[in-house]
Amino acid sequence: MRREEREKNRRGVGPLKIQLPAPLFFGRLTLELYVILEPRSPIVLGVTLGKHNSEAAVRVPIKTDGEGAMIDRQSIRFGVSCLLALVLASLSGCGGGGGSGPGSGQTTAPGPVIGSAADYWVDDPNAVWLFDGLDNAKTFGSKTYRNRITVGTPVNLAGRSLVPFLDTLPFNDPTAVGPQYRSLDGDGIRSFLEDVPTSVAQSYIELPTQIRQGSYVAHQQTEVLPGGSETLQIVVDVIGFETLTLPAGVFTNALSVQHQFNYSEYDQFGQLVGAATVTLHFWYAKGIGLVKVAIDDPNASPSTNTQVEELAGVILPSVSVKAGVVGELVLLDNMASGNSTLTTGRPGVASDGNGYLVAARKYDGTTAQIVATYLDGDGRSVWSQAVIDQSGVTPLVGSFEEPVSVTFDGTNFWIAAKSSAQNGQTDILRQRVSPSGVLADSNSGVLVANGFWPVLATNGNSVLLVYARFEGTPVNGWILYSVLYDANGSVVRAEQSIAALDSALESAAIAVNGGQYLVTYATGMPYAQDLRAVRIDSAGTVVDATPIAVSTAAASQNSCTVAPWGANDFVSVWADARQYGFQNADVVGARISGSGVLLDGPPTTGGVVLHRLGEQRDGTASATGARGTLIAWTSGSFANPSLTSAPTGIFGRIFSPGSSFAVSDPTVPGTLIGLVTEHDTSVQLRAPAASANGSGHLVVWVYNSNGSLAKSIRGSLIFPAYASP
Repeated sequence: MRREEREKNRRGVGPLKIQLPAPLFFGRLTLELYVILEPRSPIVLGVTLGKHNSEAAVRVPIKTDGEGAMIDRQSIRFGVSCLLALVLASLSGCGGGGGSGPGSGQTTAPGPVIGSAADYWVDDPNAVWLFDGLDNAKTFGSKTYRNRITVGTPVNLAGRSLVPFLDTLPFNDPTAVGPQYRSLDGDGIRSFLEDVPTSVAQSYIELPTQIRQGSYVAHQQTEVLPGGSETLQIVVDVIGFETLTLPAGVFTNALSVQHQFNYSEYDQFGQLVGAATVTLHFWYAKGIGLVKVAIDDPNASPSTNTQVEELAGVILPSVSVKAGVVGELVLLDNMASGNSTLTTGRPGVASDGNGYLVAARKYDGTTAQIVATYLDGDGRSVWSQAVIDQSGVTPLVGSFEEPVSVTFDGTNFWIAAKSSAQNGQTDILRQRVSPSGVLADSNSGVLVANGFWPVLATNGNSVLLVYARFEGTPVNGWILYSVLYDANGSVVRAEQSIAALDSALESAAIAVNGGQYLVTYATGMPYAQDLRAVRIDSAGTVVDATPIAVSTAAASQNSCTVAPWGANDFVSVWADARQYGFQNADVVGARISGSGVLLDGPPTTGGVVLHRLGEQRDGTASATGARGTLIAWTSGSFANPSLTSAPTGIFGRIFSPGSSFAVSDPTVPGTLIGLVTEHDTSVQLRAPAASANGSGHLVVWVYNSNGSLAKSIRGSLIFPAYASP
């Protein structure tokens, strides 16, 4: 007879539960012990405590021989001792093997009620939280990182609605991306310990329904392993309130709570052989949820034992909260192969006062297109589609890298771009598209003229398109041209020359204010470009026969942008290499009055330094809205940055309406808008562009991957800092 058959005959086919006699009574709780015998399985000792019918099972090893099995008495003694420990913990409110209810397990005398868990619970399905992280241990290679949290679709477990909170980079760990399940029930905010919850027992009360100062044991669980056991105990300590100043704003009366995770390891005789404690410190704000998390690992060295995540920005549409920087959003994906040498050109962005249209050039190996996406004011994509389609056309590298320009005339967005056709032509194409995605022109665009680097702007009644072209004999040089349209796309003023260029056009920008346009442009020999400007009135007439010298300082001034300033003036911003002579550059700006006067001159030595680290190399962006003028730039090394000092990415400053145009210390980094971390292998953040609506700004850029990840257009929304009500 086979051993398995002997076991069945001797012990029965299924598990046998033996209730131990004489249940014990502790006040209103009943304690029952039992043993489960199951074929070819360890003996299980169990405990049921009170009405909750919670169980704590300790598996006891069995010694086997050729004929059967016998119980190791030492293991039984150890199992019983573990059970007794769990019972005592349960009587103190540990709820052996599961979470405890509020008020039980109190390890310090409870104080008065200071709040409700519901005040700090937010499960808005459209909510977004962005956290700036600092990992002193550089556990996964990067010191600075960002973690964006969104809300997933709830699931049901034992009658409870469990809400998954989705992290993009939790605690700087790219291998741990996944949901953290939490719920709000009659006991408070419950946090689940499993990646995929299977039991309420595998959870603990993060915040009780009625919040009181003091500490309590929220969870205790013992698991018997071959040769010993492990115990996890979670102690929650409600500390009180404090004021936090975070990247997202100032939070008064932030609730401070500590969670202490105590890990203990025992040998088979119940002797402690190892222990570790990790403390998580949480701060909550009413109506916002978590705003700061800190991890303290006393087992690590002092220089690497802390990790902090602070709220950088938040969007809560259900309560109309928008604050700080919310981003690292993927707006347009798969713009080009990651391992290709092509770099998608500068994206264009404009607002209709509510949402934003973002457009950029795409080449997937067979099709060249200008694609666009419309975002609502919270950064959610409403639609995405091709707006200028050149199917089957292989782009020239140069045309692929040039910018796409976007403006809004009150009815339609206008888009201008150089053709991608590899036919020796340099055609400028334009398109109009409504906020709902309806094209007003042919899907292949409308041919404007032969030219390079198109930029456009509107004053609400007309649209001015500017571009450059090389002219042969007798000119033999570069000319800057303009064409003026009405809102219907009809030409109001045909192509005209607005300026003769010193050499090839390096960059150009356009803005409108006080009824007139200002075009800024950088031109000259490589590493020796100068910046100039020309005003054009609403009828398309050139105001400045002699261009305004904005910056003619030593070395190069390029990568220009321009935005309205005040009621009638403008602010021009550029990359300035006068301090370095080659490659590296500062970010410098100067205001130009509506009457054409350089307000921050002289052009040979003037300008206001906005960022001085000698790292800016790849573009500036600016936009003015009701919240002020935002100026953004790229900073730091591009690929595989060493983040031991300042991080690499997109930075910016906002000048509120009526403020002075000055920076007290330009060596202090501005607001972090987009970040490169060492998780982003071989990535560059390039070519930022910006726009504004009534509540904030949007900055977009090229996420230029040279690895396996496809190139994309990403962005961040920037809102005013949060101020507690």
